[in-house]
Amino acid sequence: MTSTSDSRALLSRRDLLAVAGAGGAGLAAVATGPAAVAAPGSRKVDTSAGDHVLKFDLPGVRIGSAVYPDGPTGCTVFHFPKRATGVVDIRG
Repeated sequence: MTSTSDSRALLSRRDLLAVAGAGGAGLAAVATGPAAVAAPGSRKVDTSAGDHVLKFDLPGVRIGSAVYPDGPTGCTVFHFPKRATGVVDIRG
């Protein structure tokens, strides 16, 4: 068991995570530099059908995608008009 004076000297988990998160965000900002950050709206998003058409025979599901032409990144959206709950985040 720790005494009162010892527990005041230590960071709580919440405080430690806040400090670590702020430090990580600061390092990420310094590492990328201002030249790597594009102004909002300056990147064009391609939402046309183009080469990334997704065709499925699934009634009740609408699928769409968007990509940035200048980089290998994008987003695929599965829309369930009659409601469904779920979240998937894949980064790689």
